[in-house]
Amino acid sequence: MEGVQFDTFDFALIPTAEIVYIKDSPIRKLDFPGVVANLGALQLDNVKAQGGISGANFSSLYEIIVTRSPDFDGFNNNNFTKLQELVFDGTSIQLTDLLDNDMPTLERLTLSNSANAAGIPDVSNIKGILKYYKLESIKLASFGNGCDLTALEELYILGNNQLATLSLPASIATLKTLVIENSALATFTGYTYPALTSLSIHDTGVLETFTTNTFSALKDLTLSGLVKTTELSNTVNLPALQ
Repeated sequence: MEGVQFDTFDFALIPTAEIVYIKDSPIRKLDFPGVVANLGALQLDNVKAQGGISGANFSSLYEIIVTRSPDFDGFNNNNFTKLQELVFDGTSIQLTDLLDNDMPTLERLTLSNSANAAGIPDVSNIKGILKYYKLESIKLASFGNGCDLTALEELYILGNNQLATLSLPASIATLKTLVIENSALATFTGYTYPALTSLSIHDTGVLETFTTNTFSALKDLTLSGLVKTTELSNTVNLPALQ
């Protein structure tokens, strides 16, 4: 649905809908019945939707993508039994709202361009299944505390120039791709990621130390814009580096 002029959209009126895409609409409120049984994918692009998505049980929903919706400001008290992918790009949600939802199957999480994001969310309610995590252009001072990243395969931390502390687990057996751009990290040391094949660190001008890391499967290493990096020694076990 594109350009619809409703003030409120009531999902109880479309109980059999499996995919809903709303674009360029002044809809201010989304009303959900207590149980939403059939909806599988929800995409919102450039909508008002003040209050966001709150207080519903979704038994089939596997994907939520919300983009270009700066008034979208709520994501609370929902139960998602099958949700696999969640994207918030250009919204006003508080990232801590993620804790108020049950998302036991979430595998892909993207949070970007959120003007109201006050630091990194604690995603400890996502237990060991998250595979893809992207954080872009939000106000991060630190990352990693409270996160269960034991199944993570791809991590992208982009455009977060306040990020000074990276508290990743010293070892993640499944991590294959790690990209860090435009941060305030001073050190990147002591990590052992046996499955990591691609590592890129760009425009992290205050990074001084990149040492004592073990990446036995690393094939692609890119370090650029690191004007203060003075120590690269003791970065060992890079036999696959091309």
